Amino acid sequence: MNKNLTQVALSLLALTLIAGCQGTNPGAQVELTNETGIVGGEPIAKNSSLIKHAVGLLILRKDESQTTCSAVIIRKDLILTARHCLTNAKLVYVMFTNDMHSKDYYYLNSTTFISYEKNPDTGKDADLALIKVRGDLAPGYEPINMPTETIRAKPGLDIIHIGFGQSKSIANSPTDEKGWGILRTVKQKVLYMYDIMEKNSQSFVVDQSNLKGICYGDSGGPAYTVSNGKYYLVGINEGTLAGYNKDPNDTDTCHGRSLLVDVFATKKWILDNAAKLQ
Repeated sequence: MNKNLTQVALSLLALTLIAGCQGTNPGAQVELTNETGIVGGEPIAKNSSLIKHAVGLLILRKDESQTTCSAVIIRKDLILTARHCLTNAKLVYVMFTNDMHSKDYYYLNSTTFISYEKNPDTGKDADLALIKVRGDLAPGYEPINMPTETIRAKPGLDIIHIGFGQSKSIANSPTDEKGWGILRTVKQKVLYMYDIMEKNSQSFVVDQSNLKGICYGDSGGPAYTVSNGKYYLVGINEGTLAGYNKDPNDTDTCHGRSLLVDVFATKKWILDNAAKLQ
């Protein structure tokens, strides 16, 4: 199956949205094929404190195709992810695991979604969506702390990327799974806030030309920062920016820069719409 990647114009940069493309009918056991990790990252163990807020998504589309994304828990019945992950979605399985290939996992079904709609007056937009789920969170999982006025994305901030996506965008062979489906993490820094260039943007940029960062399947996954020993959600993985690879011969689209939604800038939308899904 070919990846269904969306290319959109974003100022003078090309943004590749990074949902992964995956298999067919989930049935009682969710079966995934090898089309969709964090680049240059480390797998997250089941007993790691990093795992307790992050979840994987298997999205069933109206045309019976499916895709995978990453996401984060913001309330015991509410998941935050990237809007483009839910394009034409009819049902979402929220998976509590560090390995989406495993048969040993717990999952919840979605009941409804709300996606961010561009403000016609201000032009503000954000690649965000909320998913309400039915049932209890898996043991050990809990909502992440939201950003504050002082704990938020800003240039130079140390962040922790988390996601289930690929560890590279180019396969070495037709059967190369490219590392998708394993929950990984990598540390990076915020390069700059994108509203410096785009006044209607609510995003920030990360330089991953050191071959560490997000890739296909990491869309919707969280970026944390740490304050006083606690994790705070500062970003949601959105896509990769083309044209920034250090090596001009390197065609891996995950070796340049990435764009993340600024959660503090969109916090009011998140909280207002979370209240609608009580």
